[in-house]
Amino acid sequence: MNIAWIGTGIMGKKMLNRLAKQGHIIHAFNRTYEKMDDLTHPNIFKFKSIKNAIENTHLIMTMVGYPEDVEKVYLDEEYGILNFANPSQICIDFTTSSPSLAIKIANNDKNIVVLDAPVTGGDIGALNGTLSILVGGNEQAFKKVEDILKILGTQINYFGKSGNGQHAKLFNQILVAVNTYASAEVLNYCHKNGVEMDTAKKVFNLSIGNNWQLINNGNKMLDNDLSPGFYIKHFIKDLKLVKENEKNFLYATNEILKVYQDFVFKNNYLNNFGTQAIYELLKNGKEE
Repeated sequence: MNIAWIGTGIMGKKMLNRLAKQGHIIHAFNRTYEKMDDLTHPNIFKFKSIKNAIENTHLIMTMVGYPEDVEKVYLDEEYGILNFANPSQICIDFTTSSPSLAIKIANNDKNIVVLDAPVTGGDIGALNGTLSILVGGNEQAFKKVEDILKILGTQINYFGKSGNGQHAKLFNQILVAVNTYASAEVLNYCHKNGVEMDTAKKVFNLSIGNNWQLINNGNKMLDNDLSPGFYIKHFIKDLKLVKENEKNFLYATNEILKVYQDFVFKNNYLNNFGTQAIYELLKNGKEE
């Protein structure tokens, strides 16, 4: 199958490479062409415009950074996807974005189906094809692309109408926020009180409070590995989207968002570190 892929960041590259290795032909586009230099699989062809990238493809997949990027990629009057796509193509947006924007794009007047399908599982999940994919939009179109999505993820979940995939991702981000911060806090507690970490991990493994963040990002925290599996800047964006959709009763989420915003306020470069870098703030005692 010929697939157009728009957006080749950390997640996008790993996902499109999986599709290419499964025999699909990928038409790749990134606004900065040079960022595609490391896409070397023979099934990947690189393009300098969205118009050319989506030509002669069956599916159009997008994975960009922010809701404003999604809006431009789909709706820009000069180069937006909906200017050039046709009703025989199905669009799938994997970006974590605004539910209301997903509805706006899906309700286009050109009868082009656009599914909102944000993912969870981070760069590890993208690499291994173990993502969870949270889909909203036309059910018939979803069934047509479900087998393709199974190349990228092991949990493919359909949530109904357009925008609901985004809502599902946002409730997931509440869990991510709480568990990431809790993991940093418990490791910092052990560090500050001289608890031997290998022994502590045995308790973590048996604890009902154990979670993915503690198991995976916990090791990164202890190894001072700040590399981004998930950028802080994108995490802050997601938590702001949560607040836009539910302003009340988000006590923990609001506090954690504030901690991250304070963390990067005077050190903007920290936005490009992984979310686990919050451990450095606690470890150094700057939140006391």
